[in-house]
Amino acid sequence: MDEKLIAQIQDNMNSKSTEELLDIIEENNRDEWSEQAFEAMRRILKTRDVKPPSPLEEISLAKEEITSAKEDTVSAEMFTKKLKEGYKWETQHHFYSDFHNSLMGKLDVWAWIYGIVYPILFIALAHFNLNEISDLSITEHIKNSFYLKNAIAVFTVVVGSLSFFFRQIWARKFMYFIPFILPFVFYLIMADKLSPDAVRQNAFSTIGNSIIPLIIYYFATNSTRNRLFFRLQVSESKIIKYWMVYSNKQANQSAWLSFLSPLFICGVFFAIDSIIGFELSRVTRYIILALLVISAMLPIIWFATKAIKKVNLDKVPPVGGKANAIFAIVIASIWIVVFLFIVSSAITDWFIRVRP
Repeated sequence: MDEKLIAQIQDNMNSKSTEELLDIIEENNRDEWSEQAFEAMRRILKTRDVKPPSPLEEISLAKEEITSAKEDTVSAEMFTKKLKEGYKWETQHHFYSDFHNSLMGKLDVWAWIYGIVYPILFIALAHFNLNEISDLSITEHIKNSFYLKNAIAVFTVVVGSLSFFFRQIWARKFMYFIPFILPFVFYLIMADKLSPDAVRQNAFSTIGNSIIPLIIYYFATNSTRNRLFFRLQVSESKIIKYWMVYSNKQANQSAWLSFLSPLFICGVFFAIDSIIGFELSRVTRYIILALLVISAMLPIIWFATKAIKKVNLDKVPPVGGKANAIFAIVIASIWIVVFLFIVSSAITDWFIRVRP
C-alpha cells in the first residue's frame, strides 16, 4: 500500500467523528472508498482506542472476481457518464479511484497489437517463408522438416498471443521466451539436416532480431494501461500521470501532430514529385515545401496554446497536458526555423549562382 497516500487521507479524515468513521467502515462501500481510505480510517480509530469492525475484505474481493467482466464494463460506462454529466467528485483521490477502476480489465492498444496484429503478421511471414521453401531445390524430407518447424512456431505464437489478448497472466512472461523457443525448435528439427553453422546462424539471427522488439515489449507491458488491463497493481502516482495525458486530448494531439505532420507532408510531396515530376527549380520546390510545413505548424501552435489555457490542476477532475502542449509549441517552432533556414540557404545559393 502507498503509505504516503494513507497518511494524507488520514490527515484529511481526522476531523470526522468516531461514529462517522465506524458507519463508513460498517457500510464497506468499496465503490466510494478505496482500500487506502479504509486503512486510514482503521488507523485513526486505533489512535482513539476504538477497535474497528471487520472490513470484510475477503468477501469484497471474492465478489469482484466473480462478476469482474460485468463490473468493469459498468464501471467504465459509469465513469464516462459521470464525466459527460459534469459529476462533482468529493476529492481528487475519489476521482482517481474511479478512473483507476474504470480501466481495470479494459482492453488497451498493446493487447490488440500483441494479441491480434502480431500473430496475423507472423502467420503471413510464415506463409511467405513456406512459398520460398517450396521453390528451393532441396529434398522433400528437408522441406517437410521446414514445414513442421513453421507449424510449431505458428502454434506457439498464436497460443501465446491469444492468451495475452484474453488476459492470461502467464502469457505476459511467456511472450519473452518466444524468441528463444523458436531457435530451440529449429535446432531439434533441423540439427541433423543442416550444417552446425547454419543452425547457429539461424539462432543468432532470430535472437538478435528480437532484441529491439523485446525492449519495446518490456515498456509496453509495464505501461499503466497494460498493467490495468491485466488487473495488476498500479500506484496512484502513475494513474495521475496517465490522467494528465488522457485529460487534455487537445494537448496530446498537438504533440503528435507537431512531430509527425512535417514528416508526412515531406513524404507525400516527394512521392508525388517522383511520380508526376514537377517541372520546378530546386529553390521553388523548397519554398513550396516550406510553405506547406509552416502553414501546418502555425495552426498546431495555436491549437497547443489553447490546450495550455485548459490546464487546471486544482479542478476536480484536474486537467493536465501542459508538458505535451509546450512540447508541441517547441517542436513546431523548430520545424518552422529549420524550413526557413533551408529556404534562405537555397535562395542565397541561387543568388550566388545567377549573379554575373
